[in-house]
Order: sequence, then structure tokens, then C-alpha cells
Amino acid sequence: MKGSSTMSSSDLCPRQQMHGFTLVELMVTIVILAILTMAAIPSFSRLFTSNRLATQTNEFKAALQSARSEAQRRGAVRGTSLRATSGTENYAPGWQVFTDDGLNGTLDSGDTLLRQQDAPPAGTTTTIRRVLRAGAAGAFTYSDATAPADRMVVTFNTQGQNMGSAPAFFRICDSAMPTVAGRIIQVSIAGIVTLDSSTTVCP
Repeated sequence: MKGSSTMSSSDLCPRQQMHGFTLVELMVTIVILAILTMAAIPSFSRLFTSNRLATQTNEFKAALQSARSEAQRRGAVRGTSLRATSGTENYAPGWQVFTDDGLNGTLDSGDTLLRQQDAPPAGTTTTIRRVLRAGAAGAFTYSDATAPADRMVVTFNTQGQNMGSAPAFFRICDSAMPTVAGRIIQVSIAGIVTLDSSTTVCP
């Protein structure tokens, strides 16, 4: 037909110019990602450590509560004890909960082992230490016990009371990252187990 023209598909849909990243652009992107990752690693490490401390604090708190409950439940037995297996005031290497008919804080032949926490995997840096509290409310400070021999055990009588002469305090920290706030567990004279602090300074 006169005046008509033939149009190809390439005329209707012009070809767009396509291209990818250049080597320089790719290298710059990789460098930026590396910088951002390095900046984020400390925050992730602190978050991971804080979460782990919270978990281990809850586990140790539950062990203390279990020891108290067993003392109240077993009327024929004079009490129960939770004792560090390390022979020191550091409970992180493990502990035992046992009936303590003699209320002497030791697992004697007539006592029954109720629960045992074995040593954690090698490389674990969590510490659970019996500490002393000083100062006024809102400004408490906690320090390592000066006489650890009598601080490696907590004993509850059949009323669930702490048989010690004062409340017991335990500080949970991470020795590899002491800048992360530690936790303090308190066992009152009445035997009540509570979280005394979640912002304590670790040594």
C-alpha cells in the first residue's frame, strides 16, 4: 500500500542498554560491607554475652529455688543444701543439691543427692561467685568473700529459711567480657530467692 512503511519489533521496543557492576564498584561495595560488619561485631558479642548471662542466672536461681522447695517438701529431713563442687566460693564449675540431715553443708553418707550441675564445656568464661554486699539501697557494691570456706554452701531448713547468719549474694559475670553488666542473686534470711541486680559492675 502506498505510503505504508514496515516497522520492526526493534523499532517498537527500543533495546535498552544493559550493564553490570564494574570491578571498582564491586570492590567499594565489599569494603563498605566489611566496615559495617566490623562495626557491628562488638554489639553482637555484647548482646550474645548478655543473653547467656541472663540464661545462666535463671538456671542458678532455679537451682536455689529447687533446693529450698525440697527442704520444705521433705518434712522428715532437716533441710537441704546447695554446695559448690569447686571447693571455693565459685559455683560456675558445678554444684550439688542434696538433703542435709545434719545441716552441716556436706553430702554425708545418710544424705541424698537430688541434683548435680556438672562443669561447663571447656572455654566457658562465666563465673558465679558468692560475694558480699555493702552500701545503701540504690548504691550497693559487691566484693569477693574474704572467707570463702564458709561461702561455698547455702543451707535451707524445713521452713525454707536460709541457715546462714546473713543473706547470701551471688554475682554472675563473664570474665572474657567484664564490661557487660553482671547479675546478682540474693537469698534472704527467709530463704526467698530474688534477682537483686541486673546492672552490677563486674571485676
